[in-house]
This record gives sequence, structure tokens and C-alpha cells, in this order.
Amino acid sequence: MRAMLRAALTAAIVLAPGVPACADEQSEALAVIDKAIKAMGGDQKVDSLKSAIYKAKGLAKDGGQDIQIEAEVSARGLGQYRVDMEVNVQGQSRKMLVVLNGEQGWMKTMDRVEDAPNGVAAAVQQAFLGPRTATLLSLLKDKETKLSPLGEVKVNDRPTLGIKVARKDFREFDLYFDKESGLPVKCETRIMNPNGQEEGIEYEFSEPKEINGLKHFTKMVLKIKGPGTVEFELSELKANEKLSDDLFTKP
Repeated sequence: MRAMLRAALTAAIVLAPGVPACADEQSEALAVIDKAIKAMGGDQKVDSLKSAIYKAKGLAKDGGQDIQIEAEVSARGLGQYRVDMEVNVQGQSRKMLVVLNGEQGWMKTMDRVEDAPNGVAAAVQQAFLGPRTATLLSLLKDKETKLSPLGEVKVNDRPTLGIKVARKDFREFDLYFDKESGLPVKCETRIMNPNGQEEGIEYEFSEPKEINGLKHFTKMVLKIKGPGTVEFELSELKANEKLSDDLFTKP
């Protein structure tokens, strides 16, 4: 269901095995990751995002209409997400709930609960993977991840260092880090949409601020072919949260 895919994508949307990086490339890419972790506040602060709650407000445009979004995202690891949303279009408000729990996914609108069609949960997991690992950088240092440098690339006229990430059970994606500050500024990935077509997604991260000792971006622009651009502003971040299993369990 494309509605489920778009809903999940706005809140933060075929396997392709990567080519293993050589030792020198892996070391070069890890140096970029280590600099980013230090810039964000160190290993302990970054690891605190393994179980976290994000609150954000977003604005999208669809057919000339402004769509206002308020979202609360509960995230645990790389496979569990709960997105509580309120979407307002021309004064009409609708609440939605999207949950991903590993390979399972479902959505609740009003009192109606629907399972994710085949392939949708995997596509949304892929869409979430980039921005999630852009801050939860310690997970890029495990043995399941292969990294290779992309060299220096300009993002919004600023020099960045790019890294290609290949992780088991996911498509490859690219992360870009500001060359001077070391902080993440962009992510590019691709998903397979419900129509069986590849779709590119870009995230741009900006306006980093210190939140309880953790330097984290507070603005994110999500660009999706079709739905267009969605701008999010982070209003609250709670790290090291104890998230109950019930949050990710279908009622």
C-alpha cells in the first residue's frame, strides 16, 4: 500500500549485495566515522541513541496543499520503529500509527489496522536505515558493515567526505559528512516502491545543536520522487529510553 509507504517515509521511507571494501578503504572510511562520533560527543553519547524517542514537526506540499505533520518516533536498534503521527490538511486532522518490527509492519488509521503488503516493510526499513545510522554511527563499525570512501563531494557548496555503506540484508546507501566539522549532512538511498520500481530518496541534515551533551541535527529535509519534499524540525530528543516491547506489538 503506497499510503503506508508514504506515511512512514514522511516521518523521519531486493537485496543488493555490496562489494567488500579492501582494508585500506575500510580504514579510511572508519576514520571519517570516528571523527563524526567525536564531533557528536563521543561513543557513549552516540550509543545512547540505540533506544530513543524523537519528536518533530514537518511540512509537506502536495498538489498545492500544505500538509502539516506532527510525529513522535520511537526507535530501538535498526529494526524496530513506532511512528505516531497527526496529519493536518486544510484544517482536517487525522491520526495515524505506523509500526515496523523486523520484517513485520502494520498501520493503524482511526480504528482500522492493516498489515503492510509484501515488500513495503522492507522498503520502509531501507528508507529509515540511512538517517538512523547517520547518527547511530557506532553501528557502522560492526563486522556486518562494509565501508568504502567516495572521496570529497560538494553538498550545498560545502566540501564533504562521502562513504558508501554496504550492510547485510539492506541495499547500499551513501552518507556524507562535513569535511570541517565531521558531522553528517546528507544521505542517499534507493528503495523498491509498491509498483516494483526503484525510487531515490535523499535526506539533508542541518542546524546541529547540543542536546544533553549530544550534538544532533535539528532540521531534516526529505526528498522523495512523487511526494516531493518534506521539511522536518526536531523539537525533542530523548536518548537511553527504555522502550517496552508492547510499543512494537500489533494489537
